[in-house]
Amino acid sequence: MRFGPVALALALTFTAATAAYAGPDPAKLRAAADSFEAGAKSYKDGKHEEAAAHFEAADAAVPSSKALRFAIRARAEAGQASRAATLAALALDRYPEDAETKKLATETVEKLGPSLHRAEVSCASPCLLAVGTRIVPGEANTRWVVYLDPGTQSLGASFGKIAAPEQSIDATAGGSSEVRFAPKKKSADTTPPAGEGGGMPVGTDTPDDQPEGPPKDDDWRIHPAPFVVGIIATAALGGTTIWSGIDTINNPGADAVREECRGQGEDCELYQEGQSKELRTNALIGATAGVAAVTLVLAIVTDWDGDPDPEKAGKNEPLPLWVDVGSAIGRGDGSQDQRLTLGYRGRF
Repeated sequence: MRFGPVALALALTFTAATAAYAGPDPAKLRAAADSFEAGAKSYKDGKHEEAAAHFEAADAAVPSSKALRFAIRARAEAGQASRAATLAALALDRYPEDAETKKLATETVEKLGPSLHRAEVSCASPCLLAVGTRIVPGEANTRWVVYLDPGTQSLGASFGKIAAPEQSIDATAGGSSEVRFAPKKKSADTTPPAGEGGGMPVGTDTPDDQPEGPPKDDDWRIHPAPFVVGIIATAALGGTTIWSGIDTINNPGADAVREECRGQGEDCELYQEGQSKELRTNALIGATAGVAAVTLVLAIVTDWDGDPDPEKAGKNEPLPLWVDVGSAIGRGDGSQDQRLTLGYRGRF
């Protein structure tokens, strides 16, 4: 009876079962680490503006309260009060429960806020902002707090590839204002009837100025529910396979087989029981690897962003799913074989 391959199989099974739980993008982690290291060096050398840019890049790659705190300090040290206060507002919104971040951000706003103009911005859908030509740090959001230096400032917003018209703000020290952005809509087509003149239609944008429409929906992508089923199935099968491998090794065990089956050859009942369990374990290994592979494919074709179009919302309704891991007596000697039942209901 050969137990050596079982130990190796258990290790392979564990790897397959955990492969579905993908961590953060390694490339982004590396970029964030490199940017943070470069920022720390620049900060130490007294190059605060350069350091702030690196810390902001690190936070953009992998959001981090630590990187954001260093960016706030560096902007303040560089004398860029409006940028430091804007970063502080972002920190308060993103990490309200982080005591260290909250303390620094609150102190920064209290110190710098009175000399700046506070703009509360709302967007019709998640947008990115820019003050003049400088992008405001942060991920796309529907609500922003931006601090501006006194004077006439221009504030713009973008919705993917669609830009909203810029708005001019007369910023004053200690002042505040509310700004609303919505995507720029195409003008109605007022093309004159044939025979009534040529040229560009009145009231419409020129071809170069017409905003691009939103990207086409990825209708071929599927709801996340099948991927969730795959994750649960992979984990359940992995655990069952590990149990089966341990049971194969320990029951009846190599020593017991050698003792009881001496002189009986392969006809020994105990030997055949061990062979049966080894076959069961190998089958579970194959099933686990297969389900893990399918789960990986599902992760690629899943629509993680959801469907923002309310008229299509019903297309991606969550699919009811179930997983049942139990045991059923399948052998005459009273031993039990594990049983796994899983699935999902619905249509794509």
